[in-house]
Amino acid sequence: MKYSNGLYKLHPIEDDCVSLFEDKAPNFCKFRFDFIDPLVDQRGPTIRSSWKNNLDDKKESLGIACFGIVKSINFIRINKDKICIGDPEQRFKNIQYHNVLVFECIRAISELIYALRFENKLERTDPIFLISKYFNFLPLLITKKDMIEYKNKSKKLREYRNYYTHIPSFDLFGFEKNNPLIIKREKLEKVKRWSKINELIKTNPEYFDEAKKILSNDFDDLIILIDDIFISFYSRLEEIKKWP
Repeated sequence: MKYSNGLYKLHPIEDDCVSLFEDKAPNFCKFRFDFIDPLVDQRGPTIRSSWKNNLDDKKESLGIACFGIVKSINFIRINKDKICIGDPEQRFKNIQYHNVLVFECIRAISELIYALRFENKLERTDPIFLISKYFNFLPLLITKKDMIEYKNKSKKLREYRNYYTHIPSFDLFGFEKNNPLIIKREKLEKVKRWSKINELIKTNPEYFDEAKKILSNDFDDLIILIDDIFISFYSRLEEIKKWP
């Protein structure tokens, strides 16, 4: 599904990364084209307005969560190759925040899709089962394989976010400003102090890797996961006949 065909004007953030999603996450594009775009009040080819008046709050929240994924992915895309030692904008740490935010948006979308399907069942008078509001709906909506990937990648990407949150003085380091090093995830427990880094980088250089390479691999994994999950999300929303 091509968005960059000039049929309507995209949000500037979407303009920045539309080709990335078209190439790497076409299922996410299809979901947004069929389910999110109809919720937007589009007024001609040059003006893309806000959500339609009197829009169901769950559907609006669904659109906002999808756009949250777009914003975070675009931030990572723009900044992953700009990280450096002594960066005043702390791009590396902010990327870790946006990595985790993508997972939070995915989980929020699962809750909203389930709520919409629940309402649809009420209208059809299907059997209803009460579930706690703290229940994780994601396993009910995606494949077992994708759920395993979600858990594994979420745990992996949260490791750096948690590490740099708990030890806020830590930052990127190395010998070249624009080619910073980072502690490998499996070695994080061995490094709790700056002085330990200076020691280990001499005695155990295998504990470290290029930060840009790790960010690039993480980014690719995240895009693949998004595309896989939205195959299931699409089929679940497709069950709801009334749209928008």
